[in-house]
Amino acid sequence: GTSFSVVLPLTLAVTQAVLVRAGSQTYAITSSLVEQAQEMRPEVLSAVYAVGALDWQGITYPFHYLPHLLGARDAVPEIHRSNSVLLLRSGAQRIAVHADQVMKNQEVVLKGLGPQLSRVTGITGATVLGNGQVILIINPVPMALRAGLATPSAPAASARMVTEQAPAPLV
Repeated sequence: GTSFSVVLPLTLAVTQAVLVRAGSQTYAITSSLVEQAQEMRPEVLSAVYAVGALDWQGITYPFHYLPHLLGARDAVPEIHRSNSVLLLRSGAQRIAVHADQVMKNQEVVLKGLGPQLSRVTGITGATVLGNGQVILIINPVPMALRAGLATPSAPAASARMVTEQAPAPLV
């Protein structure tokens, strides 16, 4: 005498995304935006910050620190022995983004944000990870192109060196 009802959404979007950490927050960037993921030594990264652009295969990418694009203008880049830089392309626009950490590539279910947040520049949607954490799926390219951020981020006055630690074991 027991019955179960399973309600499924009419549309379900599943996409590959790159999980990145910017400060203490985790974000997802759709894999289709990523042209190249690079690892840079601290001295190379400092030179890129000084120039404000990154050249790759004859193309110049304006260079930005991801937390600055997300509104944390006072955030200071973490400098590791190996630093993650993503080269992104959305349409004809390209940018290079320094993230504090590129975590992994994974398949995510894209959930819409609703009418309240649908017009926020650069936010594509949200997803829920297996551990229950809700993260935003972002497109940093329009964030970089909006008013006031058309020029590359200024180089950090003082970047902090972070010692790399082994990740905490997961059960």
